Amino acid sequence: MMRPKGMAQWARVFAVLLVAATALFVVGITLERNEEPAGTTTGETATGEATEGEDSEGSGEEGEPAGEEGENAEDAETVLGIDVESPAAIWLGVLAAVALAGAAWLRPRRWVLLAGAAYCLAALVLDVGEVLLQLDEQNGGIATLAVGVAVLHLLAAGAAGIGATQAQRPLEVGA
Repeated sequence: MMRPKGMAQWARVFAVLLVAATALFVVGITLERNEEPAGTTTGETATGEATEGEDSEGSGEEGEPAGEEGENAEDAETVLGIDVESPAAIWLGVLAAVALAGAAWLRPRRWVLLAGAAYCLAALVLDVGEVLLQLDEQNGGIATLAVGVAVLHLLAAGAAGIGATQAQRPLEVGA
């Protein structure tokens, strides 16, 4: 079965945009983890966890985050009970994006593009949340990166959606 040429082109645009969004996301995560927010003390990381061997204020045990029972909303951002900022969740998201981009590039199919569009829209929601969080923490650099990632996810979702609609169009003979 022949696929319309337009779908393959849009699938490649989607793949490039998704890889770019993922790369920018990884850069943002790396920068965020390597910088110390203005409001933390010397013994705390960006997520509020005490560094090894040091106690954070308000914590009775070594290495436990202060306000463990939800007093500090920055300790863990969860969606449906999943800590979306855990390394496992981050790498799972990166691997899913790379797999979708690879599938779209190598074997463009309507279902791949629809799955890619759904992934990008879900990521867009998380991106907007990250932009708001970074602005609230007065971290303009990371917020700017998050806006870039959000825009790329939006564009990738659009490209995937257009490509998926191209799959529905019959081939025109003689064109």
